[in-house]
Amino acid sequence: MENNKPYILWLPSWYPNKLRPYDGDFIQRHAKAVALYNRIEVLYIVRDENGSITKNVQKDVIESEYLKETIVYYYISPKKIKIYEKALSFLKYVSIYKTLIKELFIKKGKPQLVKAYIAMKAGIIALWILKKYKVPYVVAEQWSVYLSEARPNLSDLPFYIRKVFEKKLRKELKKI
Repeated sequence: MENNKPYILWLPSWYPNKLRPYDGDFIQRHAKAVALYNRIEVLYIVRDENGSITKNVQKDVIESEYLKETIVYYYISPKKIKIYEKALSFLKYVSIYKTLIKELFIKKGKPQLVKAYIAMKAGIIALWILKKYKVPYVVAEQWSVYLSEARPNLSDLPFYIRKVFEKKLRKELKKI
């Protein structure tokens, strides 16, 4: 991919990787199809819970003519208090994303658009990009949690997760 050419940044919450080769394979197929007509940069970050790939951070890059896939594995050692472990993991996830995005924007400029798959996790990063860099984004939500008949659904999730969803969705709906 050439520098300074227009591109779309994809932030999937699931994507095929060495730990789970079929996670989000439909998103990868979509990226390959869209890359026939647009330059696509995929950034995907996944936790290596067992440390089977890395005991720190490892970045894999797969590049073809119009598609560049960057997959980053990170490790957080297990903690006795699981909520603490989840919080540390999320902070590391966000930190890695912010670093990668800053590097990408310095190297290739800002994208025309950010496409996030799933409001939680990737959508939070897309919202940060909008606030910091003024790059618009869209969210492709494919989680059935919003359906009342689904199990689990939004009402089955912990209170703090529901509040984050509510705040994020309210912000999204104000834009419409």
